[in-house]
Amino acid sequence: MFQRKNWVILAFLFLLPFTGSQSLLASGYLPGFSLPPFETVRTLILKFDFKAAEKLLPVRPLKGQAEGIRRFYFMQIAAWQYLLTEDPGHLAKFETAWELMNDYAESLPETDEVLFLKGEGTLWRAIVQIRKNDFISAAWNARSAYKYYESAYELNPGNPDLLKGLGIFHFMVGNVPSRFSWLVNITGFTGSMSLGRSELQKAADFGGITSDEARFFLAGIDLFVDKDPPRSMKKLNILLEKYPENGVFLLVKSIALQRNRDVRESVVLMESKYQSIKNSSPVFADQVLFRIAEGYFFLNQFDEAIPHFNEFLDGYKTKTILTLARFRLGLSYELSGQHEKAVNWFKILEPRENNDFESYAAAEGKKWIGRPMTPAEKSLWLGRNSFDSGDFNGALQLLNEAKKLAGQDTDFAGEADYRIGRVYEESRQPELAMTHYKLSEKAAYKQEVWLVPYSIFQQAKLHLASGKKTEAIALLRKAAELDDHVFTNSMAREIETELKKLGVDP
Repeated sequence: MFQRKNWVILAFLFLLPFTGSQSLLASGYLPGFSLPPFETVRTLILKFDFKAAEKLLPVRPLKGQAEGIRRFYFMQIAAWQYLLTEDPGHLAKFETAWELMNDYAESLPETDEVLFLKGEGTLWRAIVQIRKNDFISAAWNARSAYKYYESAYELNPGNPDLLKGLGIFHFMVGNVPSRFSWLVNITGFTGSMSLGRSELQKAADFGGITSDEARFFLAGIDLFVDKDPPRSMKKLNILLEKYPENGVFLLVKSIALQRNRDVRESVVLMESKYQSIKNSSPVFADQVLFRIAEGYFFLNQFDEAIPHFNEFLDGYKTKTILTLARFRLGLSYELSGQHEKAVNWFKILEPRENNDFESYAAAEGKKWIGRPMTPAEKSLWLGRNSFDSGDFNGALQLLNEAKKLAGQDTDFAGEADYRIGRVYEESRQPELAMTHYKLSEKAAYKQEVWLVPYSIFQQAKLHLASGKKTEAIALLRKAAELDDHVFTNSMAREIETELKKLGVDP
């Protein structure tokens, strides 16, 4: 539950940049993209080897459309560097490169290919602005990019590259949280998840590189929206057969393996690729290292998790997963009996604004600054990890022990029931899962009140799985009404997504 991503932000920051960058290159709109050195540059960017890619780009301006390609690549490299590092220097470099590329694009005749080029460039600017938390500017630039796509599609209807781009936008619009619906209204976006998915599927079925891009985005939808890791991995495995060293595909597959409780396999995959990725893409290697450390944490192998987390934190400079890494390193020390070292990390947990899990982590960490974990707390956390790693028998034993040790402490007992319910649900024992979710819902919580709406939410998911749509909708709405807890934003997001998938207005 606590590892869920904000889909809107994730898609813009992770999936959209990748799919958007390749679509222009694969479309055949600008023939120069297939000429040297641009084809090699494209391959190096896909490997995240930005220095080598930049060295291959001509220093002197080129003529005609080739100059647009040159400027586009410089802008794209700078954007990726900023997205991965949040370094102000890379941001300044991107802004300069984007202005140079945009000015040149404005001087070209508005053919369908040039409109698409403008759309791609403007979308990159929106992506960077989202990273800066400048959502208003990002919305307006995304609107401009969308309009460019639409205009290009009018000139060249049926083009799979344009259909793929429109499909991404239409899906994203359909999945915008209700609290941002005003942005959709004032920017004039239209779309739905079903429309976007349909367009992406058509693009995926077309064949060629465009098919790969659309398939990758659909794999992301399977994983982060539909919560269906096996279906996502089927698409990712097809892509990895063609691009075995592609770090983006590998990382998403590792996440899919984690979500499928195949944590050890995820660790093995990332460890087998870590050194080669570190050699070719040192910035991106941080993400791989974090997944390795996180995997060992879920496996309760803290002697392995601790050095990997430390190595990650020694070199990692951005804020995106900094608090999460610190929290899990602190937990690794605490759960392995090294309380004083754990306290050093719990003391510096600084949640970002509106980040539910980081707020929860900071509050949890404060509890243990003045005292070690109780035996009940340790059993609970070890049980959570065992569940996340797919060891359901071990999880049940530890969670039942936590419940026994908790005694009259309803917070611990209620959370243990909730997590026991998750174990039974994942092991396809819905009746037992429902029993424990109801026990968790009815516990008299002093602090962890978020467990009530989440227990109700999981009951709704069980009803959906058994075809009881009416009962499920009622429970989803009941959970939504309980909005005074630390995970309010995350819960609302989950409920909205489920209701939209059912064709119900949130």
